[in-house]
Amino acid sequence: MKIGLLLVSTFKYDIFLQPIIDSLDRYFFRHHNVTIYLFTDKNDLKLVHSDRINIITIPIEHKPFPYATLYRYKYFTEASHLITTDHVFYSDVDMKFVGAVDREILGDIVSVKHPGFYKGGWGSGACDIKSLAYLPPEDRGVYMAGGFQGGSRDKYIEACSILSQRISEDEKNGVMAEWHDETHWNWFVKKIAKDIKVLDCGYCYPESWQIPYVKRILALDKDHKALRL
Repeated sequence: MKIGLLLVSTFKYDIFLQPIIDSLDRYFFRHHNVTIYLFTDKNDLKLVHSDRINIITIPIEHKPFPYATLYRYKYFTEASHLITTDHVFYSDVDMKFVGAVDREILGDIVSVKHPGFYKGGWGSGACDIKSLAYLPPEDRGVYMAGGFQGGSRDKYIEACSILSQRISEDEKNGVMAEWHDETHWNWFVKKIAKDIKVLDCGYCYPESWQIPYVKRILALDKDHKALRL
């Protein structure tokens, strides 16, 4: 079984690369080879990893916030010919694997409940109704996090292609979804995805929080203003 992980790291976010690689080497599909597809604006990275980890570097230009994350689906779609693993997942680069993450996450489309809304509620309630990511209240349900997602290679790349096109259409219309790629992902999960595996908040667990889930992947505390441009 071939497992892929997509990472986007530009500008100052390269400080998170070695820590996340170390952590996934320890906890992510430990008995399988893993290919990291690294989308970056750096060409001089010296990353240390074990023999079971293969890193394919894909050059992209840095874009100011929120475009580095908003364009993730565009980047993945354009590089889809390079993504050849059976299953592929995306993780925010400023995450850290702290518990076993393995076959239990496999599925056609895989998403994570947003930890900020594990008791209910909707995280994009102020989304512009003109955005293609907008969902009326009756269609919302469980709000999903954007920090970890994936699925089988073909199903996830298909999702990326759909969302890339819709984000591009929003741009043409001068509209941006409230929480960017995350709002669009929630639209896809609610309106398009058929066979979806929903993971609990332990797979996107805010580092300094205390919520009733087993910690698997931490969303690290950081100074957003210092990191973003």
